[in-house]
Amino acid sequence: MMLIFDRVLSQDNSSIAHVQSDSLQIVHSYHNKIYPDTIKLKSITVSAKHIEETHFSTYRIPKIVMEAQKERSLGEMLQKVAPIYLKDYGPGNTSTITLRGTNAAQTQIYWNGVPINAAGTGQTDFSTIPVMSGDEILILPGLISLEKGSGGLGGSIEINNNPRWNEINRCEANIETGSFGYQSYGGKAAIRYKTLQSRFYTRFQSADNDFEYINNTLAEPRKEKRVGASNHQWLVGEDFYLNTDSLNSIEIHLFTQSLLRDIPSPISTVQLPENEKMKLDDARIMASWRHQSKNQFRLGLKSAWTYNYMNYQNKLAAINSTYTTHQGFLIMNASKYWKNNTHLESEIRFQSQVARTANYANNINRNITSLWIKLDHHLGSFVNLYAGMRKEIAESTSTPLLPIVGVELFPTATKNLAFYMAFAKNSRIPALNDLYWVPGGNPNLKPEISHHLESGLRFQQNLLNRISFGLQVNAYSSRIKDWIAWMPDSVMISIWKPSNLKHVKASGFEILMDIGCTWSKTSLNSRLSYAFNITNEETEDDHQERQLQLPYTPQHIGNFSLYLVHHSFGFIYSMNYIGKRFINYNESYVLKPYLLQDVSFDYHFSVKKHEIKLTLKFYNLLNVQWENIAYQPMPGRYFHLGFSFLLNH
Repeated sequence: MMLIFDRVLSQDNSSIAHVQSDSLQIVHSYHNKIYPDTIKLKSITVSAKHIEETHFSTYRIPKIVMEAQKERSLGEMLQKVAPIYLKDYGPGNTSTITLRGTNAAQTQIYWNGVPINAAGTGQTDFSTIPVMSGDEILILPGLISLEKGSGGLGGSIEINNNPRWNEINRCEANIETGSFGYQSYGGKAAIRYKTLQSRFYTRFQSADNDFEYINNTLAEPRKEKRVGASNHQWLVGEDFYLNTDSLNSIEIHLFTQSLLRDIPSPISTVQLPENEKMKLDDARIMASWRHQSKNQFRLGLKSAWTYNYMNYQNKLAAINSTYTTHQGFLIMNASKYWKNNTHLESEIRFQSQVARTANYANNINRNITSLWIKLDHHLGSFVNLYAGMRKEIAESTSTPLLPIVGVELFPTATKNLAFYMAFAKNSRIPALNDLYWVPGGNPNLKPEISHHLESGLRFQQNLLNRISFGLQVNAYSSRIKDWIAWMPDSVMISIWKPSNLKHVKASGFEILMDIGCTWSKTSLNSRLSYAFNITNEETEDDHQERQLQLPYTPQHIGNFSLYLVHHSFGFIYSMNYIGKRFINYNESYVLKPYLLQDVSFDYHFSVKKHEIKLTLKFYNLLNVQWENIAYQPMPGRYFHLGFSFLLNH
């Protein structure tokens, strides 16, 4: 089994993972034949709900990675195993990602099929999404994100919660402490009674983040200590699953959190501890019903509500701003499978946005309707044809028809080699802040329109049932019209305003390689990934690129991960490289590239029915001085020490 990404190729009615006494085997219609067993764990069986068939470059983050990173945020985990750039203001502070050269608002996040990007900014703060809140995380880069919704010009990320009907009742407690006042206390509980299952999780996390750094903005650089950068986060979640009979199931998911953070001043200015503060409250609830008939016809109904509250305070500027949004969703879908290898899928989604803030001239209400239809058909064993169409309508704004077409070719009968090519059109309507923020909002903004072309190959091979090899190469090119960018006003430079850039072109390629091997009671798995991207604005006259990379868009991203398990011992090594980044549109200032390395060690043992696990993690092993955002230093070397206690009933 490859331990970094599992390609989603499910064509069965269910996807079931079995953790057996001598191995961890992910049973997935294709990968259970490709990847050998690797991890030695105690016997449990985990079952997951049906994963719809997807194509092209869709990946799942495997369980071992999520387990190792369960105390971290989603952004911190993804930058270790995927070629993405995490734009981070510091530990526990705001973080967003860049996917294939696009900005944060052009990456869509879905929680159990519900979009959770903030209605105001259109973005998602990845520091507020804990890894422990999801059972499955999928990355859909590029055009395939259109399956879930529009707006993901760079791609989308799915966070799903799945039932585990064969899992025994269990309770887990976790404690972690570390450098710079870091503390984390959390727990999980899972209970199953016949056809009803409930899972609960909670966590409290805080840190002072008073690390030392070198202030290079001074005439004589010197070592200083970070001040005013503490954060506190509390969260709780609950998942309910009920199989009413063999054909119908009901799910309810709840999540809420509260976060209080100090916002540190840029080191180029006077340090003012506790001058800026932000309080965030999030809540979301979703209920769904699914029906699957015996003739492979499926129906689904889903309703959800999300709530976001933000309070920002700046004592020096005498600012005390509050922003509240509510979003409601009603989603209906249907799909049908035929024996001639044809699959038809349709969905309609109604979304209502309500925003209340003094930063708008009026209270805002916006309704959005999205329609989707998809058809794919297998021509024998060697060709798969795929086509879909999406239409989105918002009040006073309508996007064009958004098609996607593609073809996959399998030259061999074993399908271990595949070539694909696809084209898609996507669109993103302006966020509420883009339109209505005072001062600066621009109600005349146009939707962003993108055209994507993508091709690639996949190769996977298993040797001697002990060594597995996987290779994926993707090349893409997208041209985005009316890219929305906030820039200083030409008259009052202290006021920033959004405007539509003429055209932006993003193109590049990705290489992902997995190697895994297992012998006796030892397994070793590794992943190497690299991404090259050029994203620049085209001129107004001749549509030729300016050859200037857009701000905070690195051309080179790479990472490497290694997972070693031997008996009861575990070792993880990860390396993340980010190339230079410009912080403005004329490339007059550049942030230096950096290479970060992390290692962790763990040991687990059992006492009767109790399982105990000890972990020791070192971050930024070589004590690199680095920045993700200009004048916002990041910590040097630091450590976390963890203790986990698991009780099985």
